[in-house]
Amino acid sequence: MRKAFTLVELLGVLLILGIVTLITVPIVIKTVTSSKESVYKNQVNEIEKVARNWFIKDPVMFDESVKKVKVSVSYLVKEGYVESTKVINPKTDEEMMGCVVITESLNQYYYDYTDTDCTCKNDTGCKAF
Repeated sequence: MRKAFTLVELLGVLLILGIVTLITVPIVIKTVTSSKESVYKNQVNEIEKVARNWFIKDPVMFDESVKKVKVSVSYLVKEGYVESTKVINPKTDEEMMGCVVITESLNQYYYDYTDTDCTCKNDTGCKAF
């Protein structure tokens, strides 16, 4: 008598493997996505800290006409405030080309990263670097 698996046993094993795959793949995808989002948020926080350091070392005077200052990530890299030559977005694996918008309100400065272009075409009193 031969010792072998029957077709029913093999199909049972394949069914179990399929169920395990259906359960684990979405969990892994969710974990990877969540991890990338967390890394992105940390990276944005670091970019905002670098912009804060830039602003402290090279303050741009806010006067009546200047309501906000925009500093691009590429400018911070070029000026040596960022150690790497490119800042990569972990969610898209593309270079981060946005800027940090620095605004003043009630003698406090606020730093917000944005993925948009750093030009000041429509911003009244804006300086872009």
